[in-house]
Amino acid sequence: MVKRDSEVHGKEISVETIVTNEYIQSTASTGAVNKLEYDKIRNSVQTKNLILLRSKANLIYIFRKDTFTKGDKESFIRFLNNKGVKIK
Repeated sequence: MVKRDSEVHGKEISVETIVTNEYIQSTASTGAVNKLEYDKIRNSVQTKNLILLRSKANLIYIFRKDTFTKGDKESFIRFLNNKGVKIK
């Protein structure tokens, strides 16, 4: 995916993600914006370094555990659990 983005856009794409009470919004450096409402999350898992959310449309939202600017991974997981999203 990184190679494809570099080829198409001439550089690696960065993504900024904002989490609100109503949805998760990802904005790419290309200008693309995706909003994910919590009831549209099909499943979720965590690895050593990542939290992965898969939507009903099969989009994957990736959160690196070491990149939160507000809060931390534990509070994010609690927040998702309160929204009905169970993380395996």
